[in-house]
Amino acid sequence: VNPFLFVLSSFLAFSFNLCVMNFIGKLSATTYVIFDYFKDLIILSVAFFLFSEQFARNELVGYAVVVFGGIVWQQR
Repeated sequence: VNPFLFVLSSFLAFSFNLCVMNFIGKLSATTYVIFDYFKDLIILSVAFFLFSEQFARNELVGYAVVVFGGIVWQQR
């Protein structure tokens, strides 16, 4: 693995976790879960574009369903 890409990926993951930690005290539990899934999607997207990681269609559909369901639940 290219050391630059490894450091970049590690930095991005660490930064996203810091952002989540900043939101914990300001958001409801449902919103926190939705942001956690968005964080996972962004990390997976970076892995896809930088490391050519492959994803199953079911995995992406599952993330979409979870995020959509969380948003609908938050609006209720």
